[in-house]
Amino acid sequence: MTAVLGDLGTSLAGVKLAAKGKENLWVKRPAVFLFNHQSNADFLIMAKLVCKNTVAITKKELKYSPVGPLFQVAGVVFIDRKNRDKAIEAMKPVIDVLKKGTSVAIAPEGTRSYDY
Repeated sequence: MTAVLGDLGTSLAGVKLAAKGKENLWVKRPAVFLFNHQSNADFLIMAKLVCKNTVAITKKELKYSPVGPLFQVAGVVFIDRKNRDKAIEAMKPVIDVLKKGTSVAIAPEGTRSYDY
């Protein structure tokens, strides 16, 4: 489902990607993909690049946003960044996801600030 979100989102936004070394995304799977998240387009680009067989991890606040239902269908793992224990608990299923051969994508520094 991540691939569908990437394809649909980049198409609607008019984003055309030209990636060098894209074949390296498939050399060793499952993998944990870390990406910068400095704009709202970053998630769409990541989803387009890592494509199928990948689950994303995102903040729990997005579960209740307009894109929340799409993320839930895509199997996104929601974490509570304000509660360390809940965040660790939410990450436990990710271990099983990786063991089953599904990759994971996360933007560990995804929060943006206007004041840097």
